[in-house]
Amino acid sequence: MKKIILLLSIYVIIHPVISQNQIVEPWKRWANLHEFCHPQGTEYSTDYIRFEGDTVVEGITYKKVWRSEDENHENWMFYGYFIREENGKVYLRRPFEEEGLCYDFTLQQPGDTVTIHNPLTASPLLLTLTETDSVETTDGWRERWKLTAEGHQTPEYWIKGIGSMSGVLNSGTAVFGGVCGSATLLCEHEHDTLIYQNPEFGSCYIVTTGMEENEMPDFKVFSTQHNPAVRILFSKTGHYNIKITTLQGKILTETTVNGNSWSSSPVRLPHGILFVTVSHNSQKQTRKIIFP
Repeated sequence: MKKIILLLSIYVIIHPVISQNQIVEPWKRWANLHEFCHPQGTEYSTDYIRFEGDTVVEGITYKKVWRSEDENHENWMFYGYFIREENGKVYLRRPFEEEGLCYDFTLQQPGDTVTIHNPLTASPLLLTLTETDSVETTDGWRERWKLTAEGHQTPEYWIKGIGSMSGVLNSGTAVFGGVCGSATLLCEHEHDTLIYQNPEFGSCYIVTTGMEENEMPDFKVFSTQHNPAVRILFSKTGHYNIKITTLQGKILTETTVNGNSWSSSPVRLPHGILFVTVSHNSQKQTRKIIFP
């Protein structure tokens, strides 16, 4: 009897930790921000992702992937993908196609490599674990990995039990770069409790068009290798607040300008994806730039 009680006690202690580190769980929900570029401006939308309902494909059991676009995430539809997790590895597949490895959390130390083939990307991708640190969540600290791919400038970031900073289904997509058409993780909930919120954003649901008339004056953000600084050109002279942050939410520059242009100091900015947020009166817009 004492042995049974001891085993049950060990299970109660260890099981929450194991569940915390697993991604494919029916009580988890992710909010993701999607960015689309148009000639008139940038459009942002939010969707929610969850995994629920067993299905068997070729003798293998998967969870169905569900997606919702409304703020209260009351209306869900099957997203057309199946997902499973086994021994720290996560696999995704479409119906009638082969599964692809999206995550491998069995890597041990910097220098370890893994080849993933997310069905949402064009080709397999060899990733190298280069750094590990941690991020704070509402239930403690979670380990975060930085992974890089040879020939690609932008790194990939994974958080244990949460997934990619590009969104749980989008592992590896950030490495391929691209200023527009990207996705970013906003929040992750477990048992309807907020566990993680992207520090760059103040909400788990963001929808803007950036194309309506009478909105904040338009602005362009750019940088080149010949001029390694972030430059902003405004369509109208005015008073603007400017903030530049990294993909992880670290504030690199925060300033104000009264005019129609601004340029950063190049020595203060790291290479890779940066977010440029411009506020004017009560309005705010965020643009992404890949700093060379």
